[in-house]
Amino acid sequence: MAQSISNRLIEGELIGNYALLGTEYVQLRKVGDKALFIYKDGKYEQLNEYKSFKVPYSDLDKIYGYLTDFKGVEKRDGIKYMIDEENDEYILFVYGKTLGQTHVKMYHSRIGIEGYVRYLTPKQVAGLFNREYVKPKKKKKKKKKKKKKKKK
Repeated sequence: MAQSISNRLIEGELIGNYALLGTEYVQLRKVGDKALFIYKDGKYEQLNEYKSFKVPYSDLDKIYGYLTDFKGVEKRDGIKYMIDEENDEYILFVYGKTLGQTHVKMYHSRIGIEGYVRYLTPKQVAGLFNREYVKPKKKKKKKKKKKKKKKK
């Protein structure tokens, strides 16, 4: 049976979500001056284990950038975003590539809680943040000039 985050009593205004085949994997809500991420823990694909974290609403553009800006990601091991230093709560953004498609996985960690959001593509992230997806332009390959053979 598919589980929906929306079926639970949740505070705040819905910004966006990502669902696949009737299962919601992550939802983003505005709660006052905070943004609430609720996610289905990727460690438990067969179970409906949902976890959450809050970040300042003013940091959403920064987080959106971490989730969609893949320039030089092959060189990075990940980006760490601190939510609460006192409780050692953070999100680690880890980048990967499958069949030429770049994606990101968000690991969430705090004392006693660890989980992760399954891989998200930039198009899925745009839906989560309720933004229009703009497909990046492909780099044009330079054509090699053929050298003229010298006649003898």
